[in-house]
Amino acid sequence: MANSLRIDQQVVAQNCQKVIDKQNQWFNNFEAVQKQKSEAFDSFMKTTQDEQLERERSNTNFDEVLRGYRDVEDTTTGERTSVDLGNVDGVVNSLNETDPGRYKEIPLRDEVYPLPGNN
Repeated sequence: MANSLRIDQQVVAQNCQKVIDKQNQWFNNFEAVQKQKSEAFDSFMKTTQDEQLERERSNTNFDEVLRGYRDVEDTTTGERTSVDLGNVDGVVNSLNETDPGRYKEIPLRDEVYPLPGNN
C-alpha cells in the first residue's frame, strides 16, 4: 500500500505556483504602499524645508531693517558698499542713470538664505 502512493507532481507544481503568485502579489502591494509612504514623506519634508527657508528669509528682512543698511554691488567690479536702507533705492537709481544695470541692491536675505537655483 505504501508503495502504491504516488505524488502528482503537476498538482504539487500548481499549488507551489499559487503560493508563489500570492507571495509576489503581496510583495508588489507592499512595495507600492512603501513607495506611496516615501513619496508622501518626501513631499512633507520639501514643504517643511520651503517653509523654514521662508521664515528665515522673513526674519532676515527684519534684521536688515534693524541694522538700517543694505549692500549695493557694482556688477562690473564686484565691489560692495553698504548704503543706508532708507536711501538705497535712490542711490542705486542715481548710479544706474549713467550706466544702466551696473549697480544692484543685495538684500541681506539673498546673501544669507539664497533661494535654490539663485546661488
